[in-house]
Amino acid sequence: LKKPTDDSLVADAEKGLKSLEEFGAGQLAAAEEAAKKGDYDVVLTSLELVEKSFKGHDVGSKAKARLRELKKDKATKNEMAAAAIFLKAQQNLDKGQNRYALAYLKEITKAKKYADTKMKAKAEKLYEDVSTRP
Repeated sequence: LKKPTDDSLVADAEKGLKSLEEFGAGQLAAAEEAAKKGDYDVVLTSLELVEKSFKGHDVGSKAKARLRELKKDKATKNEMAAAAIFLKAQQNLDKGQNRYALAYLKEITKAKKYADTKMKAKAEKLYEDVSTRP
C-alpha cells in the first residue's frame, strides 16, 4: 500500500473509529437501561453483540466484564439463563418453527428456577400468543 499524499484519510478513519466507539458505548448504555427495567433478553443481546464486535477493545472488555458481573448474582443469573432460552425461542419463531419455540418457552414457564423471574412472564405471554397461531 502506498502512503496517502494527504491527511484526509487519517481524519476520515479517526471519525469512523469514533463513530464505532460511540455505537459500542450506546449499546452498553442501552443494556444498563434494559437491566434496570428487567429486560434481560435485551441486556444479553446488547452485551454479547458488543463483546463480540469489539473484541480486544476497551468497549468489548467492559461488556464482557458486565456480563460476568451480572451472572454472579443468583437471581440475575437465572434471569440471564431464562433470557438465553427466550432468545432461542424467538430465533425459532423467526424461522417459522413454532413447535420448537413453544418447547423453549415451555421450558421457561415450567422450570422452578425461573418461577420468580421477569422473563417467565414474557415467556408465558409469548407462549400464549404462539400457541393460538395456526
